[in-house]
Amino acid sequence: MKVLVIDIGGTSIKAIATGRRTRVRILSGPELTPESMVRQVQEAVAGWEYDVVSIGYPGPVKDGKPTKEPKNLGRGWVGFNFERAFGRPVKVVNDAAMQALGSYEKGTLLFLGLGTGLGSTLILDGVLAPMELAHLPYKKGGTYEDYVGKAGLKRFGKIVSVSPAAAQFARDAYHIESQVVPNAVEIKRFLSKPKFDSRIKKIVFLGRLVERKGASQLVDAFALLLKSDPEARLVIAGDGPKRAALEAKVSKLGIGKQVEFLGYIDEIAKPQLLAEADIACFPSLYGESFGIVLIEAMAAGSRVILAGDNPGYRSVLGQQPELLIDPSQTTRFAERLHLLLSDQDKIARLHEWQQASVPQYDIGIVGTRLVSIYNGQIARLAKKSNNKAHE
Repeated sequence: MKVLVIDIGGTSIKAIATGRRTRVRILSGPELTPESMVRQVQEAVAGWEYDVVSIGYPGPVKDGKPTKEPKNLGRGWVGFNFERAFGRPVKVVNDAAMQALGSYEKGTLLFLGLGTGLGSTLILDGVLAPMELAHLPYKKGGTYEDYVGKAGLKRFGKIVSVSPAAAQFARDAYHIESQVVPNAVEIKRFLSKPKFDSRIKKIVFLGRLVERKGASQLVDAFALLLKSDPEARLVIAGDGPKRAALEAKVSKLGIGKQVEFLGYIDEIAKPQLLAEADIACFPSLYGESFGIVLIEAMAAGSRVILAGDNPGYRSVLGQQPELLIDPSQTTRFAERLHLLLSDQDKIARLHEWQQASVPQYDIGIVGTRLVSIYNGQIARLAKKSNNKAHE
């Protein structure tokens, strides 16, 4: 069964379907009606195959039906027949509940979704309890949503985004302009002496083992790489809900002797692990606004970085296209791994660029920029307060 998932937000609608790697984004807003939503979604996903539809709705839902009109959208949602509109079975749930379920593993989870408004859901031992905390009174006659939702952005004199991709998202989703200042790394903490063994070509993956991080695609490409580079080894560091499936895939492919799962790696062990990588590989498929792990690997001295070609990672490695790859293209992925393990001139050139590029992300440089922004805003507010005092 193929599912079309639609997340309706106050500034955008996101849609993705079973088997699709990328989602579509459609602008919404206070004039959006359910008829308009259906029409725009159907146009955006034309040609997609799906059997049923799951909708995350920004408001209370009972028995699969909205019970209250959304605060940040148009009218007409209560009583709307979604099944008739889509021509397929439709399940409607609270949007925060949908997002919480996507993150839930076990135990107790309190989900708070910050967007146009404030979504909230509690999951206790598998029991889902959507909550409507957003409109509870907070202070000065306002609600929680007034302070942590889109309306709360008005309180800030300056907004910073960590990359051009993040700045574009802020522009598209919230219609706000922001200044790009990258995330920072304390580079001296990552400095170590790389220990490369010329007899073993080591590829290191470090990250949470979830679908979007691309570890499964890396395993597929690595299995193909072994045909040309039988001495290569893959180290997978990190944990997550996909670990068992990854271990099963490695076993099924018959490459268990060439792949090592380390589990969770703490911050103390991270620099040395990255320093020993011939390729530090981060094949994230989507959902990255920056690439701080790329900076950490560069700072640690990984010989070469290879990352998924997504907007966040592109903001760090875009000057060197050879360091970016579409992880879903298994053959090309394997070929790129082989190239970055064997072409010594290219390896040396890319490593030199990495080492020359990484200082700009040091906390000493980025921190100075952030302090300057804060001081500028403090001075602006002081001047404004002083002017009011003399009115």
